[in-house]
Amino acid sequence: MEQERRPHQHIFHPTDLSLSSKTAFQHAVAMAWSLGTKLTIMHVAGSDQVLREELPSVRSTLSTWGWTSPGREEEDLRSRGMAVRKILSRDRDPISACAHHLTRHPADLVVLHTHRHEGRVRWQERSVGEEIRRSTALPVLFFPEDCAGWLDPATGDGRAFKRVVLAVERPEDSEPLLKGLMAVPLNVSDPSIINMVHIRTATRAGSWGTGRPHVLQLIGPVVDTLVEAGRDADLLVFGTRRPKGPFDALRGTTTEQVLRRCSCPLLALPLGASGGQ
Repeated sequence: MEQERRPHQHIFHPTDLSLSSKTAFQHAVAMAWSLGTKLTIMHVAGSDQVLREELPSVRSTLSTWGWTSPGREEEDLRSRGMAVRKILSRDRDPISACAHHLTRHPADLVVLHTHRHEGRVRWQERSVGEEIRRSTALPVLFFPEDCAGWLDPATGDGRAFKRVVLAVERPEDSEPLLKGLMAVPLNVSDPSIINMVHIRTATRAGSWGTGRPHVLQLIGPVVDTLVEAGRDADLLVFGTRRPKGPFDALRGTTTEQVLRRCSCPLLALPLGASGGQ
């Protein structure tokens, strides 16, 4: 009989080694430890003179948190079922390098830090994090710049979430999004903290239908309304699809636009191949 696959067997964490990327790294380590799964850390250095030893240390992080015993880090990792792999790529294109690696070594979740870009630079320099999401069609947990997340960096302890905003585009997306959210190792222990939001630009929102979870219907510009809805949230969750056309590709998908202004972590869950966010 084929062994049943666990929800997450491989977490992939691409890093630019910036100080602000430390939050995403720590969350990736904590989730990999809680699952007892494989964690890959990858930096695409191009022509920069970077040594493999400069990649962030999982073992020292776990030791600082007190999660492993001094001198027994390797044994503790093995007994936990956690494996760590570090990759230093000399590729000049971080998007193609990450996509190529994930083609050969599939992951279940990508955890990364994303920088904020505004104005015309967005037309010339695409968001690496968003491009990785597009090219891999994997669930991606984004940590925007200046976002602290939910871990205590000194101890690794996580606080329970108080409010999660789940943005639903279509009624049929609600169940897949809820299932995808619950599959990620987060502190969503109480379903009542999940606020399902449906945003419409029309003057009349219409009926959501029967037999669905409670949905808050908001009317207004999608990006502005979502940013406001997620202002006091611990996590903002999206269902994502490919761009609808060339204009979407130029100005960025809804996910990408929200990332530029979001103040909390954002979980992007792939739903389909056409239309949407």
